[in-house]
Amino acid sequence: MSTHTLRLRSRILNAIGVAPAATVVLALAGMACDGNSDKGTDDTGPTEDADADTDTDTDSDTDTDSDTDTDTDTDTDTDTDTDTDTDTDTDTDTDTDVDPTCEAVPEPAVDFLDESTWPSGRDPFMACVNYPDGASFEDCPAYETISPWAHLEESWGGPPYGDIFCSWSATTTCGPEEARPDACCYVFEELEISCAVPGRPFRVDGQARVAAPGDAAGWNAEIPVSIDALSRAQRRKLALHWADAGRAEHASVAAFSRFASELLALGAPAELVAEATRAMADEITHARLCFGIASAAAGTEISVGSIDISGSLDNVSPATFLVDTIREGCVNETICAAQADAALAGTTDPAIRDALSKIVEDEQRHATLAWKTVRWILDTHPDLRDLAAKTFEAAVRGPTPVCSTAEDATLISHGVQTMAEDRAISLRVLSEVIGPCASALMGEQVTESAAVA
Repeated sequence: MSTHTLRLRSRILNAIGVAPAATVVLALAGMACDGNSDKGTDDTGPTEDADADTDTDTDSDTDTDSDTDTDTDTDTDTDTDTDTDTDTDTDTDTDTDVDPTCEAVPEPAVDFLDESTWPSGRDPFMACVNYPDGASFEDCPAYETISPWAHLEESWGGPPYGDIFCSWSATTTCGPEEARPDACCYVFEELEISCAVPGRPFRVDGQARVAAPGDAAGWNAEIPVSIDALSRAQRRKLALHWADAGRAEHASVAAFSRFASELLALGAPAELVAEATRAMADEITHARLCFGIASAAAGTEISVGSIDISGSLDNVSPATFLVDTIREGCVNETICAAQADAALAGTTDPAIRDALSKIVEDEQRHATLAWKTVRWILDTHPDLRDLAAKTFEAAVRGPTPVCSTAEDATLISHGVQTMAEDRAISLRVLSEVIGPCASALMGEQVTESAAVA
């Protein structure tokens, strides 16, 4: 377990009132993981012995090398001939295997809003897109060069769940398929869903909402980003990444505004309401920081317009509030806090490091607020414990939240982590933080003082 993951997990466990002894165990586990340097210091004596052994081995190796050189020259010629034959056979076999694989797999009829129609597990499947006007089979790109998520969205009609923040992820294994000369068809494996939602999403009826780009005043902080070493294309990617992050943070303002209103409607304690309103102010700052970075990269002011909040406070109930808080706060915001922390570790631009440091600290606090809120709901509505357990289970097994859509690490110095790294962190947080914390939350070993009254 990484130090970042351990710290986040311990913070959440403390917030929901896990017995102090359990927290000590977690801390000791972290020390065990990070104890290599201490162990090396304690083992100074054996290290000296190792050096002595090394010297002896070196002498022996020298003698052996003299004998070996002669043999090696003889063996090398034989090995070279053998390798050549093996490589030739391998290439031939690989080329032969590709075409039948493309022909043998099904082409599912996918409704991007209906999860039951999606290919399951790691089974290979085919997806096709029609030729552009005037194009033919010869114009279909090689399978190594296509973007899987873009191809699948075009083939299936939209992103998973119809959510603008979610995208398909898969591995392209072959194509275009010659047996389907009417379209560009490719075979994919390992279908996954990733949802790029920095912070807390603002969902209404299950759909994420964000404001369109606009010219609202005051949403740009002055951020002295260093972009001289970046190409024009890199600056554009940087601007798009941080503009999208700004729109998501702007939507989080609406999310926390609704969250505070729901807390009031459900009779929540003042402490939770106060933390919710503070979080709303934090998100305003985050949005300004993100739009400021985007504007510096683009060389022009980037801002935001209005956001649709209609229907966002319909049907408020303890059950719906519980489910939304688990999904949006305990899961999504916990994961994104860890991803932002990892992005901070790789960021070298001073201005972006300062911005990310602020965002990371706030997002971790927002995540713990969600866990404390769920604890309060379960204390006041114990009949919802089964619903909470099912929601956590579904969330852990559901789409993988990511905060980046970048395919390479060329902009990590400016806070843009790759989607692949975000996905790896997401899976790690689900198993090392959210799963254990959910189990602790649903268990009985908690301190009375941690329950919000």
